[in-house]
Amino acid sequence: MTVPWSIKAGTAEIPADVEDANGVTTFEGSTTARTVTVNVANDDTVEPLRVETFRLVVGKTVATDDRPVVVADQSDARIMEDDVADAPPAVDAGGARSGTEGSPIAIAGTVTDDGTVSTVWSVDEAGCEIADPAALSTTVTCVDEVESATLTLTADDGVNVPVSDTAGLAVGNADPAVRIMSPAEGSRCGSARRSTSPPR
Repeated sequence: MTVPWSIKAGTAEIPADVEDANGVTTFEGSTTARTVTVNVANDDTVEPLRVETFRLVVGKTVATDDRPVVVADQSDARIMEDDVADAPPAVDAGGARSGTEGSPIAIAGTVTDDGTVSTVWSVDEAGCEIADPAALSTTVTCVDEVESATLTLTADDGVNVPVSDTAGLAVGNADPAVRIMSPAEGSRCGSARRSTSPPR
């Protein structure tokens, strides 16, 4: 007995998830089961459904002596999702930092990701400047008007929403520097007076 078959889309789409297919299979003698093969798409897309289905449709059968046999049935076939979602980066700005105004203050953060990621440091005070914002380990220098600031390290893997972490920055006053501008080196300070009395 020969049996025609085809497939219909379910939650799995044709041809995005499974290739369109149809054919005829033959049952001989006491055979009660046959296998048909369809091709599913092997992509890297993470589907919202972990299991998708399509339908195998068994059409009207024809006996070997050409007598029609009225049988029609449908059965669900399942596609198991094997793609794994790309996890966002894990970012650590490294905790609070402190230093002195006018001097470079070392900052360092860590970023963990399963692919390529770009990083950038930023600071919320205009009086502070980061030496190399794209480097994980760099320095920040602040002018004397700044007492505190917030550092932000941001990582972007190009897939997920960028992830950030912050760290506090405390800036202390530098010791005053004293310079003597005058009198010039080698000069004498003060004045001397000499008086003479007329002879008697």
